[in-house]
Amino acid sequence: GGAGGAGAGGAGGGDNQNLAQVMAAAEKAAKNKKERKTIRSISEKPVGVQTDEQGNRILSLEAVRYEIFLHNKSIQTKKLMKIFSIKKKSARERIQSFQSIIKELCIMKKDPVQGNLLVLKQHYAK
Repeated sequence: GGAGGAGAGGAGGGDNQNLAQVMAAAEKAAKNKKERKTIRSISEKPVGVQTDEQGNRILSLEAVRYEIFLHNKSIQTKKLMKIFSIKKKSARERIQSFQSIIKELCIMKKDPVQGNLLVLKQHYAK
C-alpha cells in the first residue's frame, strides 16, 4: 500500500517537472517567434497604404489585389474607385492604369443585392 502511494506521489512530482519543461519550451518558442517577426518586418518591403505627392493611393497590381483580398475577394467597383480616389476628373493615365489593373486582376459578377462586383481571378485570390 505504502509503495503505491509513493509511486503516485512520484508521478505527481514528474508532472510538475514536465509542466516546468513545457512552460520553458513555450516561453522559448514565444521569444523565437518575436525575434522572427522583427526580422521579417525589417526585411520585407513596407506594407500598408502607400500614397503619392497628391495623397492618392499608389496604383499597383499588388495594392489593388490586396485591397480586394481584404474585402473578401470581391468588391463593388464604386467602392474600389473610392478607395483609390479614381474620379471622372482624375488624370486620364491614372484612370487607364486603374482599368488595366482591374482587367488583369478581376472578373465582373452580377450580384442581385450589391450590383456589379469585381471578383479576384482564381490565381490572384491566394
